[in-house]
Amino acid sequence: MSDATPIDIVTRYGSRRVALVGAAVVYLFLPLIAITPTALLLALVLAAMGFVDAQADVGMNAVGVRVEVDVG
Repeated sequence: MSDATPIDIVTRYGSRRVALVGAAVVYLFLPLIAITPTALLLALVLAAMGFVDAQADVGMNAVGVRVEVDVG
């Protein structure tokens, strides 16, 4: 999964699941920001949080497109 793009992940697992899991994981990262003891660990936590947030955003956008298509 080293070259997996967000759309590959959404295609594989479904947009709703990616959006829900991604949002939950982002909220789990929030307390880590406050308790990281070094700048390096803070940078790693923020990078991981950004990666997961990007996945969740793509999932949420895909869900939004599906809603727009269904509504017309």
